[in-house]
Amino acid sequence: MCLADLLHTDRVCYAGYDSADYLRKYAGRSPVVHLKDFTCSNLNMGPVYALIDLDDVYWKLNSKQKAIIEYRTLGRKMELVASDDFSYMVVFTPRDRPCFCLENQTCSTDAHNLYAAGLKEISGLILLPPGNAHEGWIRFTPGTL
Repeated sequence: MCLADLLHTDRVCYAGYDSADYLRKYAGRSPVVHLKDFTCSNLNMGPVYALIDLDDVYWKLNSKQKAIIEYRTLGRKMELVASDDFSYMVVFTPRDRPCFCLENQTCSTDAHNLYAAGLKEISGLILLPPGNAHEGWIRFTPGTL
């Protein structure tokens, strides 16, 4: 088992720092960065229960890794695997519905602004010249437990 630092950008923002500046300052020190949009207008509001809700972006994923959703009471599962260019995954739980979402993405949330701020690797933005194409794949595999 390998333990490593995981930088949560929403916690950096909640602490009062600019997450883009923080990522630049500590570049290369955290092998995994948890990117999450977060807005907080009142830092004195006490516990932030909204942070428990899932609206997260995980990155540095590759085609050898898979997300597995287990429905244990049904004895079923769903595996998600994507090509290497889908190196981001959003995990989201809507507040008004009892469900969740796993969404493979080729770039980070706010990729254009991260790229413009000089955080090209973190952005994951794929730029194509006019007329060019880019292909990737996502595979959903149902199964039993």
